Amino acid sequence: MIDSANIKQSSTAATSRKESQFLSGNCRIIGYLPQIECCHQKLTPLKKILPVPTKLLNFILANLISIILEVVKRDLPTPDIRIDKIFVIEDDYQNGMPFIISKQDRTTAKNCEEILFRNFQNLCNSSNFIIGSQLGCISNYIYCTSLIMFQQSIFETNKLEQAAFQENSKLLRRNLQIEKQGKCFSNKVTQVLIIKPPKYLAKSQNENQIAIKVSQANEELYELREIEIIEEFNHKHLPYLYGYIRYSDIIFLFLKKHDMTLQEISKKLCEQRNDIKPVHIEQILLKLYRQMVIATSYLHSIDVIHRDLKPENIMFDFQSRVELMIDIMDTQATCVLIDFDRSTLVENENPQKVSHHVGTPFYRPPEGEQIKYFPTYDIWQLGFIWFVQQKHFQHKNSQTQEFSPKQNKVQELNTTIKKIEDQIKQLKQKIQDPNQKQDSIYQLQSQINELQNQLNDTTNQKRFYYQELIKQIEKKENCFTYCNKLQELIKKMIEFEPRNRATLDQVLGTLDQIIK
Repeated sequence: MIDSANIKQSSTAATSRKESQFLSGNCRIIGYLPQIECCHQKLTPLKKILPVPTKLLNFILANLISIILEVVKRDLPTPDIRIDKIFVIEDDYQNGMPFIISKQDRTTAKNCEEILFRNFQNLCNSSNFIIGSQLGCISNYIYCTSLIMFQQSIFETNKLEQAAFQENSKLLRRNLQIEKQGKCFSNKVTQVLIIKPPKYLAKSQNENQIAIKVSQANEELYELREIEIIEEFNHKHLPYLYGYIRYSDIIFLFLKKHDMTLQEISKKLCEQRNDIKPVHIEQILLKLYRQMVIATSYLHSIDVIHRDLKPENIMFDFQSRVELMIDIMDTQATCVLIDFDRSTLVENENPQKVSHHVGTPFYRPPEGEQIKYFPTYDIWQLGFIWFVQQKHFQHKNSQTQEFSPKQNKVQELNTTIKKIEDQIKQLKQKIQDPNQKQDSIYQLQSQINELQNQLNDTTNQKRFYYQELIKQIEKKENCFTYCNKLQELIKKMIEFEPRNRATLDQVLGTLDQIIK
């Protein structure tokens, strides 16, 4: 089964002022309706279609318990899960997606978790003729003492196994009747597919295709970060979320499909460079880069730092069809930043609320992992992306392994620097102790001075390796050429010291000067 024990099941209701804005009523859990008017499908009560095949009923229950647990996790208005208040799509109930509606009684699900458990228990009870009689006396269900246990038992019945992401996601896609039409990306814990819009996503029915991101979460990383951001801020520079559902540690995000990634565009520009004048290639890139700055500026205006900007996470929509890359010059482009599960709030200083996932190593700034993040982190990533996009190696399956030794050395020195800084901090706290004798204070200060020298030496070493990394990349063969002003701008964006980097306003102003 899927291991629910490894996932935080407590509510993710916000605690800080900025976080609280993310938990508004704009919730997009598939199957949960704040009110019946929010539904655009023709629904019918579940009890009207019963009995159904036991396999389908078990999957309906798997979806139902997953929806309930997500509502509890987010501490949303309490849903009504009595049998006559559970609905399915009248002409498409075979997909197994139930719909439940808020009671609108001003209670929240976390406070009513015990009531929800008893109500769900009654649904599955063998004395309940409508559902229980179909299920029979399934021992796993009889001994459940919490919603989490119900989810685990129901997942076992649906043959979802622990630590089997690929197999589980494939089984869930089949049960959800998801029709795959293309594959964008896949690794051990994430799949991005192009699919035909399923009927339970009413708002997607005007689209021929949408994207689905299936990922495996873990306690360290998953705090609804990506969902909260794109739910709350419905904006052209952010992905559009049609809906999502989470099965313990597997989450399905149903998203708007965008035209192309920066990686795809750059690769095609490199392939077509003999047919496009160099000045036109630079104009195309400047047009796209300007959009990237505007999109990142918007993100920072809502106090969010992305932390994982890379060519695959930067997408573009075009007003008219783009067949050849030269067509980009004559159409409006909009940059859409995606993949926000590494993102954090600017003011979030609580290390418990910031994931320590360091993002993509090749696109990691020299300062590395932080407790508190600033816009300079994203600015460096933008500049570095532009820096490497002009190089041939970037368009040959991103062959970046040769740069790893210097990058790893920079990050190793970050760890050393952090340890020295912590030691200095501890010694300074001892000096502040009013009971410290003068001789002890002198000794402590001497230790601080010695550590400060070590800190300076280690920082200089890090600067050296970083500069060597930049030189190594500079020597690589160019695929595109940049004008001197753009090259100087990039250098300012990827400065070693974050405080010395160009601001986004300065970057945008310089780009506008170059474009003119």
